[in-house]
Amino acid sequence: MSIRTVQFNLTATGISPSAIQSAGIQGEHNATLVQFVLDYALMLKIQHVAGEDTPLYRIEAVNGAGEKFSTEPKQLISDTVEFLLTNQLTQSGTDIRIYLVISVLKNDDTLLDLYSFPAVLSLISLPNGTEVCVKEYTGLTELYKGAQKHAEAAADSAAKAEFNAERTEQAKLDLESGNDFLFIGGDASAAMNMDLVVDSLPDEQSHNPISNAAVTAFIKEQVEAARKEALLLAHPIGSYCFTAREINPAEIFGGEWLQVTYPSISDDTYSYLRTA
Repeated sequence: MSIRTVQFNLTATGISPSAIQSAGIQGEHNATLVQFVLDYALMLKIQHVAGEDTPLYRIEAVNGAGEKFSTEPKQLISDTVEFLLTNQLTQSGTDIRIYLVISVLKNDDTLLDLYSFPAVLSLISLPNGTEVCVKEYTGLTELYKGAQKHAEAAADSAAKAEFNAERTEQAKLDLESGNDFLFIGGDASAAMNMDLVVDSLPDEQSHNPISNAAVTAFIKEQVEAARKEALLLAHPIGSYCFTAREINPAEIFGGEWLQVTYPSISDDTYSYLRTA
């Protein structure tokens, strides 16, 4: 799976990069891996201080809502510590603060903290009132799968809308001419002989004073409304749209969309997230 990795390098004197790092979008769970890499000199210093005691590490974190989380201490056996951003941290927007705490478990079972390395990550916040998708992604690959699924559903809905428009247009022509026409609805089909004739130029002697223009306008209005509704239903809140043109999906599907950026997506691809 293609998971975004944000790496921090640690020395005895500090952490780099020290600037805030991008970690994606609010609600994008399990899609960002935070990696702490301890240099050789730091590892030696920790081993020297620990002596015969056991070096440990834990992760302490604060999400955008100010809620605090901490992992259980684990033995430090490698120069690389990895931590996946779960929904506890990504359900709120703005900044996330993560601390890698290096400790030593003394023989008397007391815990002595040696280092605390702070890392700050930033999430793109969704507008207030936006429902955060609670699905936990295993990587950006899942985003592409979701986008492809919604694109296929939209294409299917558009094809159905086009078919219904053609069928409605044919029925209108048959209705105007007084011919028999086949009306298909759901699982029921029936051949209907229509005596109703819609006059092109109704007058006072007309038995059916309905204008073609009014019928045509009504049918087009209903078909267009059905098409827009189908396209919007195929792209629920939390859906992603990837396009090679710089055009807001709201112009095509309706709803409200936020343009987002993914480091692993090419510069000539535009990405949007439906927020309302």
